[in-house]
Amino acid sequence: MNLINVNNLTYLFNKKMIFNNFSININEGEFVTIAGCNSSGKTTLIKLLAGNIITENIISIDNVFINSQNKEIIDKKICVFSKRNKYYSKTILDELILEIKNDNLENINKIKKLLKEFNLIDYISLSPQVLNYIQKQKLCLIKAIIKGARVLLLDNIFNYLDRYLKIEFLGLLKKYQSIYNFAIILTTNDLEDSIFSDRLVIINDGCIILDGSPDKVFKEEKLLKLIGLNIPINYELHNKLSLYGLVKGSSFTVEDMVLEICK
Repeated sequence: MNLINVNNLTYLFNKKMIFNNFSININEGEFVTIAGCNSSGKTTLIKLLAGNIITENIISIDNVFINSQNKEIIDKKICVFSKRNKYYSKTILDELILEIKNDNLENINKIKKLLKEFNLIDYISLSPQVLNYIQKQKLCLIKAIIKGARVLLLDNIFNYLDRYLKIEFLGLLKKYQSIYNFAIILTTNDLEDSIFSDRLVIINDGCIILDGSPDKVFKEEKLLKLIGLNIPINYELHNKLSLYGLVKGSSFTVEDMVLEICK
């Protein structure tokens, strides 16, 4: 089922054409990575989907058009993750209570259960400001779950994380997506960030130039390099190991390849 629809989007900023007849559809429960170099339109697309930029174009989420009249409805359907997630509540519990209709015992217990799952229960009475970067991203994911968000928008949030923390958080996203069936849109200029994605969309100058599974897109290495993107080293390693029959699976994480070789 289509959850997000962008049809023939045209958008200019400071007289510069950012998108020209741009269209994309994203399904419920789909994990889509949108990759491109700087100034390719990734962050602008996130702002448009979040309703932070309102246009006359036809953009909808869950059959609700993104416009000034529907902003409050759209806000309930999405959760935006950024490099500067801001929290203003006195405690983490207060921050999470903002996302529920009432603070009855059942909802408080749900909050505590999620905080335990994310190893944040010890911070429940502390200010969100004491959390480090990855903990703040985890808090944002808990907020998305509690509010019942349909779409998670992640705008290039992995720049500050090492590879292992990145993979840990991507794994959390994938795990909870399988439970709550939200669509995830992740923007990045690092193709390795797409390792858990169902679909990888490459944009350049506001246009889609490649769209498919990560494995399919990585086969277009020459085109990717032409626009300044490099395929992950792990993918190249996977291809070489495949030539020797050492791996046969489709996963190209180092961990999965090692497990397959050691079987």
